[in-house]
Amino acid sequence: MKRVLYVLVAILLMAGLMVMVGCGGGGTAESQETLDLTGTWSGDWWRSDEGEEGTLTVALTQSGSSLSGDMTFTSTTFSYSQDTTVSGTVEGNDVVFGMAIGGNGSIVTIDYEGTVSEDGDQMSGTYSMSTGYTGTWSVTRE
Repeated sequence: MKRVLYVLVAILLMAGLMVMVGCGGGGTAESQETLDLTGTWSGDWWRSDEGEEGTLTVALTQSGSSLSGDMTFTSTTFSYSQDTTVSGTVEGNDVVFGMAIGGNGSIVTIDYEGTVSEDGDQMSGTYSMSTGYTGTWSVTRE
């Protein structure tokens, strides 16, 4: 009877140890370190319907997980340039920011979503405009 009790206790201890090891020592979620995106970034953007493309430069300032900054984006297809401010957030390697631009009495919003590279020096993702256009973008830290 004692032998059965010892085997049962040993099995329970091993099962508990396996659960702890499988869950990272008791926790189920690993914490992600927030990258510092402060700096100047430049690159390109492309509209999904291949109707337009251009360049963009954004100077970001980060406080905690909050982002703010100034962006210049240029259409190389239609030869125009727009300066605006952006705001957003970064969590782990995920970045989200947006802007609102106006002209002729209308406001257009552009929302950017993307991923930051492991070394923290490249970002890329997709954008969507309130006008219905969508596309991709990619920038590198200068």
